[in-house]
Amino acid sequence: MNPDVRDDDPQVRFYDLDYPWPEDPVYAASKNDPATGGLVGDDIVMLKRMAELLPGPVLDLCCGTGRLSIPLAREGKAVVGVDLSKGQLKRFEERLSREPKDVQDRVEIVHHDVCRLDHPVRAGLAFIGFNSLNLIAHAGAQQAALIAAARHLDDKGFLLVEMLNPFACTMFGNTTPLPIYTRRDPETGIEFSKVSTSTPLNPDQVQTLHGVYDVISEDNLLRRYPYEMQMRHVFPAEARLMFNIAGLEVTHMWGGFHEEAYTIHSRKLIVVGRKARRQAAPKPPKEPSKD
Repeated sequence: MNPDVRDDDPQVRFYDLDYPWPEDPVYAASKNDPATGGLVGDDIVMLKRMAELLPGPVLDLCCGTGRLSIPLAREGKAVVGVDLSKGQLKRFEERLSREPKDVQDRVEIVHHDVCRLDHPVRAGLAFIGFNSLNLIAHAGAQQAALIAAARHLDDKGFLLVEMLNPFACTMFGNTTPLPIYTRRDPETGIEFSKVSTSTPLNPDQVQTLHGVYDVISEDNLLRRYPYEMQMRHVFPAEARLMFNIAGLEVTHMWGGFHEEAYTIHSRKLIVVGRKARRQAAPKPPKEPSKD
C-alpha cells in the first residue's frame, strides 16, 4: 500500500484476503487466480532459503501484516519488521499473538517510515517484498528506502527487492474495469469481488490503479468500497543504478521466486545486492631509479 493510506482504508481490511497466508482457507483458491497465482507463498520459500544461508537477523521493510516475517521467525530467525501503516501493524500484532512464545520473542515490530529508518539492527538479509518499493511512488523516496536498507546491513549482508516487471505490465493503462477475482471471507462468510482499472504510465513512471471491492452483505445488499493506489515502476537498468547509489553491487537479477533468469517477459523483477566491496587505493608509482 502507499505510505499515506489511512488505517480505515479498504486496502487494510482486505489485504490478507488479497494476498493470503499459506495457512489461510482462501489461499488454495488464490493459487488459481491469474492476478495472484504464484505470487504469494513462493516468495516465502525463496526468503527462507536465503535466510538459511545468511547469518544474523532479518530486516523486513514494508512488512505489512507479517506474512513474510512470521514464517522466518518460525524457522528460528530474529526478525525486525518495519512499516508505516498502523492498521497493517495491528493485524501483524494480532497474527503474532497466536504464535508460540518463542516465535513471538524473535520478532520486533517497528512503526516507522522505511525511508528514514534509524535502528540498531545490522541484518544479514534485508528485503523489500511484494512490490512495496513500487508503492513508494516517488523516485527520490525509493532511493532513500534503498539507502536506508543498505545502512542496516552488516558488512556481508544482502538486500533483496521484489518488484513488478514493468515490461510485463500494461504501461498504457486499462480504463475498462477488469474483474480480478471473487472470494469468500473466511471470518464472515461473505463473498466479495475485486475490480480494477489503471491509468497510463506518466513521465515519472507512475501509474495509478483505481478499483472497488464489491461486497454482498448479510442483508443481500451490494456494498462498494473504492480504493486507489499509485505505483512507480522501476526498470532494470535504473534498479542497478539505484543499488549502486545506495552503495550496493547487484549480484543477481531474477525473474521469479525460483531464481530463474530475468527477461523482459518475466512476471517479476527481483534484484539482489550486497555492500560494494571497497577497492584498495592504487599504489603510488615507484620513483625512478637515480642510478
